[in-house]
Amino acid sequence: MVSTSRLLKVISAVLIAVLALGACSARPGTAAVVDGRTISENDLSLASSELSEVLGQPVNSQAVLQILIVAPTMIQVASRHGVSVSADDAQDFLAGEAASSGHQVAEGGYGAGTVTVGRYLLLDSALRSSNEGGAIGADLQEEFADLDVELSPRYGEWTPEAGPTPVQPDWILNPGEGEAA
Repeated sequence: MVSTSRLLKVISAVLIAVLALGACSARPGTAAVVDGRTISENDLSLASSELSEVLGQPVNSQAVLQILIVAPTMIQVASRHGVSVSADDAQDFLAGEAASSGHQVAEGGYGAGTVTVGRYLLLDSALRSSNEGGAIGADLQEEFADLDVELSPRYGEWTPEAGPTPVQPDWILNPGEGEAA
């Protein structure tokens, strides 16, 4: 079982600086569109909130978004290599993490986005300890590079290597820019 500290390390590893909210999305209410699949702001918010409850501390929504973007691909690639984690396994894992850290377990289970993050974390742990980890990792990188990701401007731009990357809008000047010489 993955420990709370492991969960924190994974989420911390994918943290990206938080952007100021100032840009509007071309698709209101949409955090990202990945190969035609929509990740809504509501789903992202719910997953972030539920994960914060599981951990007992705030979770960065950009880190959660990055996992929600890549997790379905990870689930498919892992399955092709004979490694799988069910939604029930993820529910049990999340409930166990919440209970072991003394936090409230979600009555009725966790939302789909939270379960997806749980599956991702369990698969990540399983793949890291797998004899085929290197081959699976190479397949994952190739698949991640092929993802067609459109982010809401509030989350920046997507790069397969770094995930959501903050971008400063053109209308914001750096200190000293635009001053008369």
